[in-house]
Amino acid sequence: MQKMYGIPKMCNGRIDAVWIWVNGSDLKWRSNLNRYADKIDFNRYRDSRVLKYSMRSVSKYLPYIKNHFLVTADQVPDFIESPGNLTHFRIVKSGMTLEVIPHKDLIDKAILPTFNSEAIESYLFKIPNLSECFVFLGDDFFFYRPTPPDFYVKGDKLVIHTERILPANKNPYKNTPRIQLCISNLICYWITWLGAVFFFNHLFA
Repeated sequence: MQKMYGIPKMCNGRIDAVWIWVNGSDLKWRSNLNRYADKIDFNRYRDSRVLKYSMRSVSKYLPYIKNHFLVTADQVPDFIESPGNLTHFRIVKSGMTLEVIPHKDLIDKAILPTFNSEAIESYLFKIPNLSECFVFLGDDFFFYRPTPPDFYVKGDKLVIHTERILPANKNPYKNTPRIQLCISNLICYWITWLGAVFFFNHLFA
């Protein structure tokens, strides 16, 4: 029990959870995307309606997380009741908080709209009152067993989980799902001559 609730000092007593989410099935959002993208794979943005279960898994298996942030494209999931149809609001219930934040309240308006998840992630640090330590998730990230804080932080150091070495495929275009990783690995080989390049694990405990 102590291990499950023992928050490392460097986290200042808190670990939060942050999700980014978009309802790619929303017709208004799709119409907006059509204005900016020449070639669109809507499957990348399709709402599989799994965000609810990702949030439930955090509630069940990471009970030390009390503050939850959801960053959206000015949208609200249908399982969350928005007060007054707002797109930026905060709900407090049973000692837990959920704050829904639209892109426009974090990201420079000059570069909006953006449909690039990496660009959105680069602005997460601007979330007001976000803890020094937080778990970042996509709507398709799930926990299936208790995961204590030391899975992420031990003492005053972050724990980095890596996967197996990714081959530097000479023809990455044959490996479409990992094309960016293959190309990145090739560049790392060319620049550093390292014999092994690891990449971050996309799988939680």
